[in-house]
Amino acid sequence: MARSSNRSNNNDWMTKGSVGAETSRREVAKQAAKREEMKNQKFKPFRFYLKQGESANVVILDHSLEDIRFYYEHNFYNQSTRNELNPPELCAGDFGECPACTGELSPQDGHKYHYYAMFISILDTRSYTRKAKDGQPEQRVPYTRKLLMVKAGQHEQFMEVLRNAEQKYGTLNGVVLKLQRSNSSESTSVGEPVIIHDGRQFAQYKKETMLKRFGHPPLKNKDGDVYLEANGALEPWDYNDIFERPEPNAMRKRWGLPEKNISGGEDSSIHGSVSSDEFDDDFNDFNDFNDFNDSSDGEASNADTSSAQQEENKSTDAPQDFDNFEDDSNIPFD
Repeated sequence: MARSSNRSNNNDWMTKGSVGAETSRREVAKQAAKREEMKNQKFKPFRFYLKQGESANVVILDHSLEDIRFYYEHNFYNQSTRNELNPPELCAGDFGECPACTGELSPQDGHKYHYYAMFISILDTRSYTRKAKDGQPEQRVPYTRKLLMVKAGQHEQFMEVLRNAEQKYGTLNGVVLKLQRSNSSESTSVGEPVIIHDGRQFAQYKKETMLKRFGHPPLKNKDGDVYLEANGALEPWDYNDIFERPEPNAMRKRWGLPEKNISGGEDSSIHGSVSSDEFDDDFNDFNDFNDFNDSSDGEASNADTSSAQQEENKSTDAPQDFDNFEDDSNIPFD
């Protein structure tokens, strides 16, 4: 949906008069709504992402296939730069007229295509060194609790591996997968499961090994307040907490649009009519954040900022006693 203007011809291309004033009002309202949303929004976990040619071992935190969640989702991005991206949102089409599906949001805010997503709680075992900042020394962070989002085109591939793992171990908790992304520009941003160990596509850390290798003390913010209990990062995400029920007018408010009194429900759902799993794969790059996810102040992650800003906004509250933590590659599987 193109931005509206009062152009009369191709030489008169700038917005003017009352239309410009109305656009200004909407932009101010949208920015104010975004600031308020970020202030009040629940924490949203960082998502797993691989660069082209990269691979990583991930540890499943969910306990069974029934714990895994599925739903429709929209990606939002800047169409002109494709690198200043906003957080994805669940599609509101089951609860009314979704403003993303109908095209109410402009191309600069998002697009009408949604995709069917599978959400899995994981530990990303890639370590990184966080730069010194705000009086905190440089620190090595050994792993990150993240959300693995898989699109419909790969669901059966992942589900087959997970079904086999759950059948073998009786649980998914502690199951280790190696995800690898090819060098192709067409490859999906989360990669795909490949052989991890001794000809197998999966392995497992038992509970005792999980605690030994990934256990951590209570995590405190800079004020000394505990924001994550001991070993809390080994628990799967509470999906009902990190995902709020998608309401059309709540989405409109976040994007500075006026509310509408349109009722919805399953009968008015547009799911299945406009979707594009392939279209969105190139727009997941904003998930490339290697940080310990549990925000010290409980606020949402800054996933709508640029990469440079995100580097500045990284948390300083990762565990302080992980300097001697072993690399995942050196840990024998159970």
